[in-house]
Amino acid sequence: PSMQIVEVADGHGDAMVSRDETIRMMKEHPELAGIFVTEATGGAGAGEAVQTLGDRHPLQIISFDTNKTTLDMIKNGTISATIAQGTWNM
Repeated sequence: PSMQIVEVADGHGDAMVSRDETIRMMKEHPELAGIFVTEATGGAGAGEAVQTLGDRHPLQIISFDTNKTTLDMIKNGTISATIAQGTWNM
């Protein structure tokens, strides 16, 4: 109940666009505590944004998919969690 969506942004499936959009949102919303990314490439970009600004603005990231970059960022603590798809079941 205390959670509020402050913005929806489109990373266009591009890690650099997602990184830039995440940095912009972190700056525009200083109280931003978390972000949900709906595809793997965007998760990597959001992770890079946290690595860039993380000391000044910690952010919890929930990503999507289990690609190597996402899993590496989970291991180093940059991404909090990910949702794995059952591609063949979809």
